[in-house]
Amino acid sequence: MTNELVEREDRLAEVRAALISMSAEVLIGVQRDEGSKASEVRTAGGSRAGSANAITVAEKAQRNEFGLGVPERPAFRAAFDNKTQAFIRRLTIDLGKVVDGGLSIDQALDRVGELGKGFVQQSITDLRDPPNAESTIAAKGSANPLIDTGQLRQAIRYRVIANGVEGVSR
Repeated sequence: MTNELVEREDRLAEVRAALISMSAEVLIGVQRDEGSKASEVRTAGGSRAGSANAITVAEKAQRNEFGLGVPERPAFRAAFDNKTQAFIRRLTIDLGKVVDGGLSIDQALDRVGELGKGFVQQSITDLRDPPNAESTIAAKGSANPLIDTGQLRQAIRYRVIANGVEGVSR
């Protein structure tokens, strides 16, 4: 038992030193590699505009999030505002697993990214306010303000940047 405790304390010191020296970010949202994919725009009447009015998925997300030309629908901010405690719990649990040797730091960061990705996708699915105009609902056949083709929801990714090195977008 004493050896296990000493090994755990040594591992804790090792993990602590690694975390202190590490600079890491987990970026969750529509990543720049999704930015070049054209997306159609619905006009005020609900019809789809042609390629002359095409915008990127990232631009579509920004317009909806901040209400640029459309009603503000902050699905990204809501996901993080409402789930702060869940992120803290995930980090606490996973850092304990890192200390115990059950996870690497990279795996723990990936798990936070997956959690955030799921939260944003769920927020996009659940958002209902402000509602679409009746003409938009009729044209789409759905009342969900942020889901039409599913392109935005499917474009949500996360990317881990650790010590200046970007990981693959997932």
